[in-house]
Amino acid sequence: RSRTAPLVAPSGLPGQGLVRSLEARDAGVATYIPLPISVHNAAVSLSTEAAFGHQDDAAMMVAAQLMSSNFLHRHIREQGGAYGGGGSHDMGGQFSMYSYYDPRSDETLRVFARAAQ
Repeated sequence: RSRTAPLVAPSGLPGQGLVRSLEARDAGVATYIPLPISVHNAAVSLSTEAAFGHQDDAAMMVAAQLMSSNFLHRHIREQGGAYGGGGSHDMGGQFSMYSYYDPRSDETLRVFARAAQ
């Protein structure tokens, strides 16, 4: 997992950082942009081969619900203090984890990494 540096223009205002962020996304690199606010949103999305119709599609949807209820909720909401979070598996085969109004997004990203193992 790669981590890019905080992306801001030399003047200190947001600028070309967004462009670099989009380029990093297209290259398959994780981008983390810390902001000077007390809560954040965090998300991770992983491609799987289990798109709609695949033999593992239903199992991945159940796994996402179990992960949301049994692992992510406990670590992100109860222990981490985020307002909410969870996981999902969509028909295109994307497995996603997210948190919102999260005061500890750095730790949440570590929780996402543990969950994906």
